Amino acid sequence: NANIAAGFKSELRAFCERWPERPEGYVAIAQFYLAVAGRAEDARKAAEKAVELAGTAANYALLAQAAHAAGDVQKAEQALKKAMELAPGRPEWERLREMILQETSARQSGQP
Repeated sequence: NANIAAGFKSELRAFCERWPERPEGYVAIAQFYLAVAGRAEDARKAAEKAVELAGTAANYALLAQAAHAAGDVQKAEQALKKAMELAPGRPEWERLREMILQETSARQSGQP
């Protein structure tokens, strides 16, 4: 429902305005934009803010996912590399890395 999504987005923005130093609101916004709204560039910006506030492995992985969705393969690879350095061995990040590599290879060879 569009009204529920708009209300949720409004609540998240209010959280970020009230506690601008806390990354949780930006993480939730990035996840919302990726999963519900289909707004990859906005998700990337929110994930960048989350990383700026708290450079955790999870936040870097979220940035990698958002940058990948926004078509910024270089930023996605950099962010994922940082996430994997901070917390190696996470299988979901390995799957994301494989997806990024496959799409990069496909773009370089001219495949869709």
